[in-house]
Amino acid sequence: MRPRGRRSALLLIVVLTGTGCVHSSKTSASSISFAGKVNRRGTVTVAHAPDQPTLLQMDLSNYAFTPTVVKVKAGTDLTLQLRNTGTVAHSFTINALHVDFVVLPGQGVNQPMKGFTAGQIHFVCRFHRTRGMQGGFLVDP
Repeated sequence: MRPRGRRSALLLIVVLTGTGCVHSSKTSASSISFAGKVNRRGTVTVAHAPDQPTLLQMDLSNYAFTPTVVKVKAGTDLTLQLRNTGTVAHSFTINALHVDFVVLPGQGVNQPMKGFTAGQIHFVCRFHRTRGMQGGFLVDP
């Protein structure tokens, strides 16, 4: 049995080199809008291949989500691999979709996200939103 950290790293390599790919960008030139402070930690574009699992690793740490903005096409299904790499508990909360769970330090959770529709979907850490811990999905038609 492999240690949990190695498994996550292996899955990320599959995401980056497989047919369901994630392309990262250091610039955050997206048209998503946020209310209040945002600790920006990059943008990724998810390129989904039909009939292939699409995985996206997202780190929760230092009062930020990395990446902060995720660009996807409408209808995309993906699994978020959330990892808390920080020292305090964080939540991953999407009020509009009734998603709300806590990820403890050093822990991770997989969250399926299905059937994106065009528009913006905001996510926050309900404990640290005022400190700028928020992000979003920018969904293109």
